[in-house]
Amino acid sequence: MTLMLVAVGASILLTPAVAAAQKSEWAIKYEDLWGRAQEADGAGRWAEAVRYYTELRIILPFEAMTCYRSAVCYAHLGRQDEAFASLNEAVLFGWDDKEGIVAEEAFQSLRADPRFRKILDQVDAVRDEPILVYVPDTVDRTKPAPLIVALHGRGENPHAHLSFWKDAADRLGAVVTAPRGVRKGHIGLLNTWDKPDIESTRDTSDIDAEASKTVVDEAIALAAEKCGIDERRIVLAGYSQGGAVALRLLVDDPHRYAGAFTMATLYKSPGVDAWRKANETRKIRVRLLTGELDRLKRHSEKAKRELTEAGVEVTLISMPSVGHEPPADCVERQVKGVRLILND
Repeated sequence: MTLMLVAVGASILLTPAVAAAQKSEWAIKYEDLWGRAQEADGAGRWAEAVRYYTELRIILPFEAMTCYRSAVCYAHLGRQDEAFASLNEAVLFGWDDKEGIVAEEAFQSLRADPRFRKILDQVDAVRDEPILVYVPDTVDRTKPAPLIVALHGRGENPHAHLSFWKDAADRLGAVVTAPRGVRKGHIGLLNTWDKPDIESTRDTSDIDAEASKTVVDEAIALAAEKCGIDERRIVLAGYSQGGAVALRLLVDDPHRYAGAFTMATLYKSPGVDAWRKANETRKIRVRLLTGELDRLKRHSEKAKRELTEAGVEVTLISMPSVGHEPPADCVERQVKGVRLILND
């Protein structure tokens, strides 16, 4: 496996920011560290590569490929405990390439350890788990709980995205469900909400609404099995392409959801009349967050214009010096956005 292929996954959240006219400091730092890690890794300077991967994991904590490459480097260095810890984290954040783990030469020294078989079993579980549910200890089980439907971006996965929402859910006392996108890319953990013909259209905002609705319905049902859910307090929360899914499901089925919270969203307009009709069905609230340096900013701005014209209660927050990446105060913004939608 070449490191250039690995780099594709590590830059999932970076791509739109890098394409912007001006890169954010976060994007510049991440791109520089990833390049340094790649070069050291490819040259067999494992200890140096580990240092860079460690810095990368601090600024983007839930990225599976960085954890995986760290595990490979630790294995080369003979640091087995750290290799297993990093490999466990990679699987926690959605790494499901079982064949790659088995074939990795660096892991030869790990295979006799019972922990190696346990990790392979965990990978099988990740592959077979299309929907995740998180019920924080802060949920008041004496009454129905609010529910956040966390929709990952294009090329991401529900395991990493659930981790992205856990701290906010703890503070909100809300259940989170994170479904897998409706289609997989060439690597298992790269999931999308694309229409079947997206490779020909290349319009990644034109999501498969029907398939997405089915998946989200299943996710809500699973959450309801695990904890009592307040059906009037379901919030769609989407990142990037997941934001396009959130907005589309909200306009198509407004009686089901209290509103939508999006970050760095794509947007496919259903038309002002569709939003006006949805808002007449139920008064909905929408919170849009975008980075000033994100090339997708125009999508959030268009959504704001159309929803405002339709009479929907919508706010747009544009974050200075931020690209397509999560802002430094992400948890605060998640909590505030959900509370605004729920009118708490």
